[in-house]
Amino acid sequence: MSDLAIQDVGDPGVAGKGRGRSQVLLVVLGDESRPPADALAAYTVPAAPLLPNYHIGRLGKISRLVDEGRAGRGLGDAVYQGFAQRIDPLAVSVLLQKRPTAGYDGPLLRALDALLDDLIARYGIDDGAIVRITRGASDLARVVPYVTPPAPRIADCRL
Repeated sequence: MSDLAIQDVGDPGVAGKGRGRSQVLLVVLGDESRPPADALAAYTVPAAPLLPNYHIGRLGKISRLVDEGRAGRGLGDAVYQGFAQRIDPLAVSVLLQKRPTAGYDGPLLRALDALLDDLIARYGIDDGAIVRITRGASDLARVVPYVTPPAPRIADCRL
């Protein structure tokens, strides 16, 4: 993995499930409001309902919980390419620590940008493969394009 600073949490080589014959087609981003230590502890509990491939904290620390050759857990089913599919085997999942009262911090955005550049280069996917899963009025979730968040306001930045 290029020169990214990534810390393994637990044993990523055995966490999650095999992808079977599925290839990585998507990078799914989601938000996490818990502090990193609490979130990482919750993900690593046996049979946790949510187990992402990566977590990025507000200060830009990237943690790998599941190797990319394996599927994380918790994305569920969503409409992708016109019909409902299990998304976990098709995706690398990345959860981003987000403060409830503000947007994303600069170090997190820089780490996310570096990780996405690396994933795009290695999997030969384009920016359209970077998505979020939304749940609307219907019970069925949908895969939607990721929209880059605005830069943090100067007043929100910590120097």
